Amino acid sequence: MVLGLLAATALVFFTRWQSARSVEISGVVLRNDDDLKKQVPVANAAIFASAGQLSASTQSDANGFFQVKFASTWRVRRPVRLVFRHLEYEPLEMTGFTNGQICVARLTPRAHLAETVLGNRPTVLSNVRVRYSVKSTNPVNIGSAAHVFEAYNKGNIPCAADSLHCSPDSKWQATLNQQVFDAGPNNEFRNARLSCIAGPCPFTQLQGDMVQSGHELKIAVLNWSDTATFLLEAEVMHTQMNNIVRLMYPVIFGTAMNFTLPAESEGATVEAEVNGSEIVFPLGPRLLVSWGTCSATQGADNTRQFRCELKPGYEFR
Repeated sequence: MVLGLLAATALVFFTRWQSARSVEISGVVLRNDDDLKKQVPVANAAIFASAGQLSASTQSDANGFFQVKFASTWRVRRPVRLVFRHLEYEPLEMTGFTNGQICVARLTPRAHLAETVLGNRPTVLSNVRVRYSVKSTNPVNIGSAAHVFEAYNKGNIPCAADSLHCSPDSKWQATLNQQVFDAGPNNEFRNARLSCIAGPCPFTQLQGDMVQSGHELKIAVLNWSDTATFLLEAEVMHTQMNNIVRLMYPVIFGTAMNFTLPAESEGATVEAEVNGSEIVFPLGPRLLVSWGTCSATQGADNTRQFRCELKPGYEFR
């Protein structure tokens, strides 16, 4: 009796849980074409989903992706009807989708008005290129540096227990001479060499490595005899910032072209011969061009993937 009651209660809770689950259907909208390479994503397609009296709507993004989600009160097993609309494509209706299924909708392009008017030839874009620039740092040798400095100390003084520095054998008191050399703004030292040129050089020692920090070079010399003289020599390099212009050719399939630019790219423009005349089209932040509709998505590595779809009356050649 108790087991039967528990089973019935569990069934009621399971049924309520199932009916309370939200329903999501995701998919992608593509251009319908027999050539798989020309099945490019369709952006900004309106998607209307319905099941009985319940409905939801969304639109595809730059990659053609969409997702519709119904309220949590809707039952999971009810099939979904999807309607796709776009100004440049024929409407499409698809039915029978259930929770979690992936929908691939292929829209057929409408006949271009330019093709239906006698004598109206399309505008031809040929020899299409993408030009952009990237910043590059270029070190230039602007000379050499020679600095003389003295490592001070007084020799033959026994090292006391409270002395900060002593000779390597802990016998004589020593002085740690620290020097900082400045190469100047946007400069740095390269191939730095340090040599002792006068004084009791055998009783001196470079402590650690010479440390380059931006345009500064730090040196520490331990001396446990009389004052010694050191010479620092190095090449001085100046860092120049240059803009390098690069050219690439996009991949074109049908009425769409695709290209990817590195994260550090700037000033992207599309160059093409339009009916035989060379014209430059700056993309700008809004990606507005007269001959097409362009969109961009950003990858995980901050690269940007561009896709431009021709407007009616234009063609690539």
